[in-house]
Amino acid sequence: MPNDPVEEQLAAYNAQDLERFLACYAPTVVIEDASNARLMEGHKAMRAAYATLFANSPNLHAEVPTHTRR
Repeated sequence: MPNDPVEEQLAAYNAQDLERFLACYAPTVVIEDASNARLMEGHKAMRAAYATLFANSPNLHAEVPTHTRR
């Protein structure tokens, strides 16, 4: 059985494993804010943004308390 996609993305994020994190998204991913403004498009933009975030935030950690496992 494949990994739960939410758990995989969260584990990669918390491990600050950039390539594993990006693998959770389609190469043509579009990241938008709540007002539908485009913040990022594609792995190249995500790589730049998250590489900086991970480098500047060594204690970065996220949780998804409402997620239920399949």
